[in-house]
Amino acid sequence: MIVVDNLYKRFNHHDVLRGVSFSVNRGETAVVIGRSGCGKSVLLKHILGLMKPDSGSIRVTGEEITTMDHIGLDRMRCKFGMLFQGAALFDSLNVYENVSFGLRRVRKQPERDIREKVAKVLSQVGLPGIEEKSISDLSGGMRKRVGLARAIAMDPEILLYDEPTTGLDPIMSRAIDELIVKMKQELNVTSIVITHDITSVFRVAGRVFMMHDGVIIDGGTPEELKRTEHPVLRQFIDGATEGPISVYQ
Repeated sequence: MIVVDNLYKRFNHHDVLRGVSFSVNRGETAVVIGRSGCGKSVLLKHILGLMKPDSGSIRVTGEEITTMDHIGLDRMRCKFGMLFQGAALFDSLNVYENVSFGLRRVRKQPERDIREKVAKVLSQVGLPGIEEKSISDLSGGMRKRVGLARAIAMDPEILLYDEPTTGLDPIMSRAIDELIVKMKQELNVTSIVITHDITSVFRVAGRVFMMHDGVIIDGGTPEELKRTEHPVLRQFIDGATEGPISVYQ
């Protein structure tokens, strides 16, 4: 479904991506872990076509996106749904207007169909009947759910999650993890989850990849990660201060 091959990206003489390669199968939930600032979100922006790599290849459903023009990228992005770290909702719009934003702008559906779709996706994320609420009235967890409802309203083939549990308490974090699993089961979407929340990793992942020093250093199932002897992975999973990852970086 998604193949990233030997991806490089440099900013101001700093190599952020230094030959990143990995692939995600159709219907799989892949989780990319790594320390804050290691390039995980930059990788997501490349997969969405929001950034161009210095070199390397990204193929989505068999199509090379690094050489697409803006028309091709707009068409390709219709296959994606994105849950941003802060949900990225429009505070000036209510819940209904936020969730229906893409349907109005891209699909241009009749208002009756839009209203039915919004009600359906809000129910799917466990928030039925809140269409008229303002964004300022929502808790952090509710904002994440509304952001997810907006993403799935477009019937995406691929869902991207950027730090979906950041800033949430353990109960709400678990609720978001359960939603990620539910979306895979009910919608059969391919998912990439960016996180450094190890508890979340073991709840949602089919396979796990770790970014370190600009590359993917290892990958495997959650069970394989639990048994890993790779020194960088072992330190990250255990949260140890001693090891190859410096606490001063």
